[in-house]
Amino acid sequence: MTQLIDGTEERHQALTEQLTAYVDEELSAEERTQMQPHLLGCTRCRREFALQRALRARLAGQPTTRASAALRERIATALDTATERPSDSVSQVWATNIVRGLGACSNG
Repeated sequence: MTQLIDGTEERHQALTEQLTAYVDEELSAEERTQMQPHLLGCTRCRREFALQRALRARLAGQPTTRASAALRERIATALDTATERPSDSVSQVWATNIVRGLGACSNG
């Protein structure tokens, strides 16, 4: 595996999994302190961060509606499928988080 600027690929994966929480400002001060230098040195994560932040801003302006029963069922199926297959792609991890979020929103 590729060595990254701030350590091992495993370290990179751990930070990648926290990227959505970082975008959503849900990390602790200590976790943010770890993420910030990583983003400075990692083009891949910086690009993913920019994409997530842009999507978050765009979604924030959209009206919310209750999902239909059929859509909730498709989301549940997608969640089951997504959790059955491990993924090492930043975008796939992020997509899984979006599907989970949609599932949570559609239940309310």
